[in-house]
Amino acid sequence: MRGQREPAQGLEVQPVKEIAGRPAVLLPRGRILGDVMLGWNMAGIVVLAVAAVRVGSAARLAGARSPCTVSSMTAAR
Repeated sequence: MRGQREPAQGLEVQPVKEIAGRPAVLLPRGRILGDVMLGWNMAGIVVLAVAAVRVGSAARLAGARSPCTVSSMTAAR
């Protein structure tokens, strides 16, 4: 048939119905994935916090500049 491929050697192809009926397999995998994502996000927060402390603020990390004052805007004219 068009659009279907043969499975790679050593891989077992299971219909979705067979996998969906096995929460004992899928729930632990989902839990592991959730824990990995949480750890990754926590590591990112630590990196951001360290960088923000070194630079002086998280806004400056994003490239924000101090707001223009009215006197500096009028002096430029």
